[in-house]
Amino acid sequence: MDYYFRIEKDDKNDSILIIPYGIYNEEVFSSEPVDVKLNNGTKIRIKMGLGAIYPYGEGGAEPSKFISVWIDKVKVISKQNLFITDKGTSLKIEITKDGYWLYKFDINWFKDEEKISSEFIPKENYPTEIDLIEYPKNKIKPKDGEIAILHCENEELKDIILQAELRRNHSYVGYAIQPPDESISIEEFDVEKRKYSTKIYQYEYSGYLRHFVADIDNDGKEDYVYALYSRTHYRDGDVYFIFDEEQVIDKPFTDDDFEIFLKRARKIFPNNWVERYLSFKNKIDPWWSPIKNPNFGLRYTCFWPFIYEDKFYFILGSREEVYNNWFAVLRIDGEDLIEELIVQKVKPNY
Repeated sequence: MDYYFRIEKDDKNDSILIIPYGIYNEEVFSSEPVDVKLNNGTKIRIKMGLGAIYPYGEGGAEPSKFISVWIDKVKVISKQNLFITDKGTSLKIEITKDGYWLYKFDINWFKDEEKISSEFIPKENYPTEIDLIEYPKNKIKPKDGEIAILHCENEELKDIILQAELRRNHSYVGYAIQPPDESISIEEFDVEKRKYSTKIYQYEYSGYLRHFVADIDNDGKEDYVYALYSRTHYRDGDVYFIFDEEQVIDKPFTDDDFEIFLKRARKIFPNNWVERYLSFKNKIDPWWSPIKNPNFGLRYTCFWPFIYEDKFYFILGSREEVYNNWFAVLRIDGEDLIEELIVQKVKPNY
């Protein structure tokens, strides 16, 4: 099922009614704004958004849904949640020249909508500040989906990232970046194509441990690396254990093995280079974003490796929804962790 909204305009009462709906076998959703004007000149902007998809809860595998509304450039409704089935919607919004109504309905997959409450917000109670992200003054907001460069130490990597497709939160190593074309000299780190033997060990129900040999810290010496990719787990991110020699593993990886690796490993990435959080300071202010400087929790952070001009890099991405449009390119250099690039994939403003 796909989702959107329709607008019913009442010229006699100088009002509009916003009605979200769901439809099968059609693609109707758009995050683009819809602008409407009342007869008295009031300007209204409406946007619908879809949130993350989770494999559990009511309507599992369905995205959360919400609507935002601006009246005369002021955001009066921000990410108002709603529920939609083929039986109806849990929310309708009526905007008049004097204020707006929120009509709420009892609805589920087996029951037609039944109105249960209504609330009127008079225009005297509207916020007063213009939304300068939605209506910037003397600034141009990057387009939704555009990759905004906020910090750059390597112009060549910047060009690659700008042309590449960033894949958010993929489960497998090397899949964070899709090279733009064969003319770009970048290698996704695919251990199955390397000359070294690889081994994969199951970790709980949806994670795995992968062994490979590579110069992960760029010191000219190859390391024995055990990369742990946790998924839907307390540690929902990636850890790289670095050893001087191969480790003996003859069974699925467990939390007990994790504790042993913590003690035995010569180095652990990212733990030996940062503490609990990875925080970045951008050179360019992302004024269009509610988050100015991301603060990545390590246990929710994924690190996808790639090789460029014989150097080993990581693309950092977060599985936290508030940060899942932020990416960084990092390189280990001895005891230092170099921030080569910080980018943001611009999200719609809601």
